[in-house]
Amino acid sequence: MMKAIWKNEETRKSMIEKKKKKVVCITTGQTFNSINEAAEYANISPSGISKCLKGVQKSAGKHPTLKIKLQWKYAS
Repeated sequence: MMKAIWKNEETRKSMIEKKKKKVVCITTGQTFNSINEAAEYANISPSGISKCLKGVQKSAGKHPTLKIKLQWKYAS
C-alpha cells in the first residue's frame, strides 16, 4: 500500500480530523471525540475500544474509580 503524500501539515491534520468519529461509553454515558481520547480516559489501548465497536468483544477497560467494565459504541 502506498503512503499518502501531503502537500502540507495542515492538510494532513485536516484529513485526520475528518476521519475521527465520536465514541460513547455506554456504561457512563460520556462522549469522546475519538477512540484515542476514550482510551486515554480508560487507560487502555485504543485497539480494545475498536474491538468493542466492531463487535469482536463486549467490553474494554474498567471505570477508573468504580472498577466496572466499560462498553462502547459510536455516537449517533
